[in-house]
Amino acid sequence: MILNALLRVVRQTVRRLGLRAALNRFLNDNPGRRHVALSLFAARLVRPGCLFFFRELIGAGFPREYRLVGTSQKIVLRHRTSDVEILAEVFGWRLYEPPPEVLAALPREPLTVLDLGAHIGTFGLFARHRFPGCRVEAFEPDPANGEILETCRRANGAGEEWSFVSACAGAADGEVSFAVGQGAAGSIDSRSTHKVALVDVLPRIAAAHLVKLDIEGGEWPILQDPRFRQSPPHALAIEVHPRGAPGADYVAEAIRLIEAAGLQHRRISNAPVGAAMLWAWRPPSG
Repeated sequence: MILNALLRVVRQTVRRLGLRAALNRFLNDNPGRRHVALSLFAARLVRPGCLFFFRELIGAGFPREYRLVGTSQKIVLRHRTSDVEILAEVFGWRLYEPPPEVLAALPREPLTVLDLGAHIGTFGLFARHRFPGCRVEAFEPDPANGEILETCRRANGAGEEWSFVSACAGAADGEVSFAVGQGAAGSIDSRSTHKVALVDVLPRIAAAHLVKLDIEGGEWPILQDPRFRQSPPHALAIEVHPRGAPGADYVAEAIRLIEAAGLQHRRISNAPVGAAMLWAWRPPSG
């Protein structure tokens, strides 16, 4: 509460004096200042926030559990890693909040949600809170991330309604080399000696109402597969990357493949550096 009150005073002062642009430059010009600002922002999203902020500054040595503000859900994360930025993206900046067009495209029945590139389960938590009663199936190939995700699932008492597959999402079954230990940035990498299972997720995509696809360049074989064009999901939130793109303008390539599947789309602002985020959805029938 003290932290929130302090931040509220700072925000009001910045707004009143018209200092937002100058403050952003001041923070972004220095990684240390940016980290402090991100830590303060993320601390507002959990309880106990002050303890979160302190641990983020000193670097807690093992995963910690917090309660998400405004919910009964618990999140488990590693301090001073990309886990904290993902928390800010999903619950602070709410990058995955569906626009009205997407909500209109989703059925009213309990949703089937497919989380491809689940990381530590942050989007799964968001989906379960945003769409009560939904069923989430998560894919995450990095064993360290998967361990945190499993801990999160247990902490929230999730049963079959939130399942986890320890594998890499793809357009065919098999095995691939995967760069592990990179937090949210792990990807298929032929130079890695770590092998993970590759699972053909196209049938699951066809059966899903809502798909989140963020697999660091692994999205291209899925988008290019004819089955995606034939049976797209009701709605798709996708982070697209230049790695593996079929053309230099990777955003245009993603839009081309999405439109070929008969989906409408819009860009998500504030996407992470080096990537772009899009919503896509089936147009209204009739």
